[in-house]
Amino acid sequence: MKLKHIHLLVLSGFILFFTSCINDKDIPVYEEVEGVVLENGQAVSNADIHIRNHFNPGGFSQENAAEEYTINFTIQSEAVYTISLFRHGADSIFYTFFDDTLAPGNQEIIIPDSLLTNGILGYEIETNQDLVTRNLFLVNKPDSLLPGSFPFTTTNALGEFTLNQNYLALGLGFRSIDGFFEVTDSLQIYVVQDSSIQAKRTVEVKPNKSNFFEIVLD
Repeated sequence: MKLKHIHLLVLSGFILFFTSCINDKDIPVYEEVEGVVLENGQAVSNADIHIRNHFNPGGFSQENAAEEYTINFTIQSEAVYTISLFRHGADSIFYTFFDDTLAPGNQEIIIPDSLLTNGILGYEIETNQDLVTRNLFLVNKPDSLLPGSFPFTTTNALGEFTLNQNYLALGLGFRSIDGFFEVTDSLQIYVVQDSSIQAKRTVEVKPNKSNFFEIVLD
């Protein structure tokens, strides 16, 4: 679909609009990334798990946060419009943050900051009759802003968590307004509890094998 009216407003580089450049035959096969969070030998349940991807080029760099996260678009006819967020590689949305009637003309919708969690996300705009558009964008928040953001996942009663490899986009390349970058197989995993980061671990996700990481809180 050629996008004529829809774009993501970039305010300070925190959200980066891009399109994917994927050659399937060059992508290693990654299995799910699993782990467990422990403290004093006991399982830590209901902890928020966040991630930070390593990019080539770019490393683990953190972007400054913009003051607003806005989608600007133009519509031709009045209708009820729904705007939702999804993760790259997901077959379903994780949150619908707008569902209301819009009149014809230029529109500006702010994405709630709490929903912008690290990783490659997408938004889609649709009516009950048609998909208007969907776009991908990158979120790479500073560590200080991860607490309070929507987590990648949470630990269960046994302290276990799973990071769906399709969502991580490991080995995939993307072309942005700033050039080409690739998501490498290095990853930072964050454990957030009580509004603060309790642990951060840098791991290498190996292709074609089971990846399990134990994170112990100090």
